[in-house]
Amino acid sequence: MLKFLVDSIVLGYDSKGALTAYSGLTNVRENADQNYTATIHYAVSNYPECDLTP
Repeated sequence: MLKFLVDSIVLGYDSKGALTAYSGLTNVRENADQNYTATIHYAVSNYPECDLTP
């Protein structure tokens, strides 16, 4: 139902639980009526000492 109201956001994670990709709406205005959409790929080189997944 929400798909008709807002654009979807897709997140990608690696096997260790780190965010590796984001695709969807941003908070940056394109014009008065809409925001930009973006696809961002993250390269993870440092992980925290604690586990990211349970």
